[in-house]
Amino acid sequence: MTKICLVLFLVFTFAIPFAHAQAALPAGKGSYEDLVRLVEEFTAYRDPVTDPGGQITRDGQGRAIRPVTDVSDEALERRRQALAGFQERIDDMNVAAWPLDQKVDWMAVRSRLNQQQFMLDKFQPWSRDPGHYADRMMRIAFTGLPVEGEDKAMLLEALRSVPVLVKQARGRLDDVAADYAD
Repeated sequence: MTKICLVLFLVFTFAIPFAHAQAALPAGKGSYEDLVRLVEEFTAYRDPVTDPGGQITRDGQGRAIRPVTDVSDEALERRRQALAGFQERIDDMNVAAWPLDQKVDWMAVRSRLNQQQFMLDKFQPWSRDPGHYADRMMRIAFTGLPVEGEDKAMLLEALRSVPVLVKQARGRLDDVAADYAD
């Protein structure tokens, strides 16, 4: 009796969910190589340094600052639209015909896209988490002194980014989570 229960437990725990996941895999046109290209593009998308339009690089006086991710409504909408394009492409891949290891890769990439969508639509640290701004400013306090040459120029750029971060925080922190608010 115990062995039958164990077998039934294993079937219901592993086999049925796996069979359901298999049935839900898309059978579109994209290849595994398309998935690899999508991952490369998504990695670049996630790095604001590769998206000059996704950064603020000048302070109010036009001086160079350490780049600050743009969290304006327009920038966030551009990111949502780009993410929708990635999701559309990943849903049009012929995953159903791929070997298991490539299916696992597809699921991992899909989960990263879902995570990014959750970040943009639900978590929204730019409007809920003061640490999103404060952590960046606090890093400057731990700069080893004295600094000269290129290190000094980088420190000055970082210092000039502080008012930009403060301005963003004042304008965007409008839904602060209770555990951050006193």
